Amino acid sequence: MRLAGLALMACLLVAGAGACGGGGGGGQTPRQIAQNVYQAINQPGKVYHVRGDDGIEVWIDIPNQRYRRREPASQGSLTSVGEGWTRISYDPFGNKVKTEDTKPAGLAVARIDDPVAGWLEALSALAYGRELRTIGETVADGKQVLALEARSPIFEEDKPTGGFLVGRVELDLVSYLPLAFERRQEVPAGQPTDTPSAAGDSGPKRVRYTVSELIARDALPEDFFARKVVEDEVVTLEQNLQKVRDLGLTPYWLGKAFQGGAVNLRFSDEAVAVIPDPEKGEASIHYALELGPAGGVSNLSDEAVVIKLAKADKAAFGPPAVQEFAGDLPERSQQVTARGQTGTLFISILTPGDLPCPTGSVCPKTKTPLYTRLDVTLGSTAVQIETFARIDKDGNDRNPYNSIEGIIGLAEALTAAT
Repeated sequence: MRLAGLALMACLLVAGAGACGGGGGGGQTPRQIAQNVYQAINQPGKVYHVRGDDGIEVWIDIPNQRYRRREPASQGSLTSVGEGWTRISYDPFGNKVKTEDTKPAGLAVARIDDPVAGWLEALSALAYGRELRTIGETVADGKQVLALEARSPIFEEDKPTGGFLVGRVELDLVSYLPLAFERRQEVPAGQPTDTPSAAGDSGPKRVRYTVSELIARDALPEDFFARKVVEDEVVTLEQNLQKVRDLGLTPYWLGKAFQGGAVNLRFSDEAVAVIPDPEKGEASIHYALELGPAGGVSNLSDEAVVIKLAKADKAAFGPPAVQEFAGDLPERSQQVTARGQTGTLFISILTPGDLPCPTGSVCPKTKTPLYTRLDVTLGSTAVQIETFARIDKDGNDRNPYNSIEGIIGLAEALTAAT
């Protein structure tokens, strides 16, 4: 799903009133009201600060084209900053800083030459709604407000669905600062309604701005809008190891790299190799096979060994997740000795040959177990080592640790990260 056309503050700040809808709000056209909103938050030496009851918080310095946004806790409380049309944010999946060009593309006529609309949903509705009309003065949340409505057609695969995304913006009657934003979706009869946001993802239907104010730029730190704000959110390996300790777990691992004979293990990316999970009170450490140089660059497999950690009295390890199968996977188990402790070894009855073969691929037959896992308790920390088959074109497993001897050898090599 996507919105068709970026039109509103375009239509509002530049185009004629007739292109935007009817009048209202003391005889003002929607264009004039939107212009008043824009001018209200565009004050020399001032920063527009807004906080929503959904947890969002935004700072907008229009005179200097600097921006900062903090997402709600439900989205990790991540912070992004911007300068002009450039937006800098943290990518939690890659654990890195990414830079985006947010300038709208594909418009026949650029209707607004200001990136402010991309930082607050109420402003986005005013800037990018295909149609805008003034509802007029009304009461909302016990307050007298001036309300406008922006509507944009919804497209699927470049074809109109007949539905509309509708955003209602409520403004203070005197200051013209936004007080609330409400979204809804209008669909033809018989179609489902999923109430998407302006960005296309679900969220609260109504957001009240509990703070909507202008503050002095000098009241904020000099580096408040700096890239470093986002860079500080990148998590290092050492920080993640400490987070594991903070969960009351000993971070048993194989080091940053493990030389185990013919095939070594190492992190493919240190930043995301150690993953603490505070919600479950667990952690995991991930390794790839180092299969030798390829064109002067180390050739790594995808993930081949995973170490999972949990408190010994709360551990509830089970089979690893395999996308192609749901529920418990068939296994056989046996008792083994590792590090002087009795552990339980589980071997998958399934093989890689039981997985669907990708179209156009040749998938060799093999008797190699899909995975092997070993549970052992070391002190107060329960450890599960998981190894996964990596089959070559001849049906041989390139992962020597996906065997009884191999996985026990990994257990014997575990050390506590310092």
